[in-house]
Amino acid sequence: MIAQYKHKGYKFSEFAQESWWKIEAPKLQNLVGRQHPMPGKRQQRTGLTLWELEARCGQGELEAASWCAKGWTRELDQDPPFNARSRVDWDAYSLWLWTLPGGMSWRFTVVGGCAFARDIGISHDPFWTLHWLWIHPFSRHRGVWAESFAVFVQRFHLLQIHPLTSAMQRFLAGRPTHPVRGSAGEMLQLFAREPGCKKGHGPMVEHTPGLWLCGARLGDDICREKWAAPALLRSASSAASTR
Repeated sequence: MIAQYKHKGYKFSEFAQESWWKIEAPKLQNLVGRQHPMPGKRQQRTGLTLWELEARCGQGELEAASWCAKGWTRELDQDPPFNARSRVDWDAYSLWLWTLPGGMSWRFTVVGGCAFARDIGISHDPFWTLHWLWIHPFSRHRGVWAESFAVFVQRFHLLQIHPLTSAMQRFLAGRPTHPVRGSAGEMLQLFAREPGCKKGHGPMVEHTPGLWLCGARLGDDICREKWAAPALLRSASSAASTR
């Protein structure tokens, strides 16, 4: 028996000519949302754009996000994280799409999507958690997620990301975190633009380029916690500051 799965743009079969190796990206004529231009020169050349959807968006945008969520489901063997027909709480759920310029009869080609969920019960300091992330195979290894990460951190300030894949673990290694105390008293290390003291003393201060110190007063002493940016992040930060 040939295993098949069909859903609009999908047709998967181990033997059919139109197999799961061919994944046709959704195409949109209209897209309502907040546009976030990509900071990297490579993405600017290709016209890649990051969109934050909002309550005014249409069913087409939600269907495209659902299409990306199904890609995440297939690859990681997880439960479907998002359905276009479900009611979206826009105060607690944030949907994003990556697009490239379209063709003659459409304006946008969707090449990926992700979502963040607002977490208000785990910590006294609300933060956002990456709920799912999927990028079309032809758009991977091109800095799409890496260059968008700074946009997400700037937008949400504190991010919790579960490293479901080895690639995500490698990407997050060495990136600055800011600890917040959970409702059970545990310390949660959340990703942020600037590092915070792991002992919970608050934001650290950049002593020299790439080297951050705590220096919080502890009676007659000071906290000597420090954080040094990895060389890769330091060079990327310097390149961004010169653009």
